[in-house]
Amino acid sequence: MVRASRIRNAARWSAVVLSALLLVSCARPAERGPACTITLRPGESLQAAIDHAPPGAVICLPAGTWAESIRVTVPITLRGAGAERTTVRGAQVARPVVWIAVPEPSGTVIVSGITFTGATGSCPEPAGCAHGLLVDGAQVEVVGCVFSENRANGVHIRNAARVTITASTIADNTAHGVVVLDEAQVTLRTTTIRGNDRNGLLVSDVARVEVHGSAVSASEGHGVWLRGASRLVAADSTFTESGGHGLFLSDGASAEISGCTIAAAGRAGVWIEHSAHAELTLCTITDTWDGVEIRDAARARIAACTISGIRWDGVTVRGAARAEIVGSTISRGRGSGIHVSGAARAQISHNRIDSWTAHGILSLSRVEPWGEGNRMWGNGVDLSGNL
Repeated sequence: MVRASRIRNAARWSAVVLSALLLVSCARPAERGPACTITLRPGESLQAAIDHAPPGAVICLPAGTWAESIRVTVPITLRGAGAERTTVRGAQVARPVVWIAVPEPSGTVIVSGITFTGATGSCPEPAGCAHGLLVDGAQVEVVGCVFSENRANGVHIRNAARVTITASTIADNTAHGVVVLDEAQVTLRTTTIRGNDRNGLLVSDVARVEVHGSAVSASEGHGVWLRGASRLVAADSTFTESGGHGLFLSDGASAEISGCTIAAAGRAGVWIEHSAHAELTLCTITDTWDGVEIRDAARARIAACTISGIRWDGVTVRGAARAEIVGSTISRGRGSGIHVSGAARAQISHNRIDSWTAHGILSLSRVEPWGEGNRMWGNGVDLSGNL
């Protein structure tokens, strides 16, 4: 009995010690990268800390607000206590809240857990404009930040910048959400671009953008506008509630869109013009004026997509455009499921085309569409025109 009692007591004390160790362990804050080199308090100058920080320094900002417009010219880390707790509010008129201009070989600037807001004034380029973030040819990683309520763009990236934005929000800015220019390359992951007064994402020149697991919504202009020779690769993302097109491709831009949803656009879900080119795979397009419009000398491939609940035509191919539409469901609208006109060329194969008030396929093109294996029912007229 004594031995058993000792065993029980030993087990009890072991449990107490283990519980205490677990409590101590859980009480420690999670490690979030390198230790802080400099820790500021509200009221201390963030710009002064940046100016005196050596390359690689980690500047930590606790909960609070800093009223400054800052510029970063060395590779450092700016780490807040979370975007809902740490705020940098612009203080200089017509300047970005944060301007990062570090030569690319110098290293990477990391910004995390901070809200950047309140940039005001007009736009006297090249001084920088009232953006939330301006990246000028630098290599930058942004994690868990918010860029909101700035007079110009939420995020503006130019020259040869290389930027990754993860788990962040760009919202309610007076101009565009994100602008990418020149030869910049940007990756957006699990990021929200919402409620900006112009376009959600504007990409121009020869810039390259990748979008993964992100959401672009409620833009007064287009959800995404690609122009120049820019390129977009988007996967598993949503583009919704734009006043203009969900995706707009012009000039010689190109896009590869897979597993995405494009919905509730005021105009077309996807509009492709001039000599632009798009590939849409496993996408859903719904509740837009037209589903996909391809015109001029543009080209598009639509594969395994669902285009439904459209207010007018499902897919329109005009001018000298070319389209391949394969293995897709094109369903329910007041116009035609597929409308081909001008000198456009369309290959239409193995699709389901149903429930269109006017036509399943209407061809007024000088070049007869071709294809096989299409299933059609419930349309006003299944085939019309030169078919």
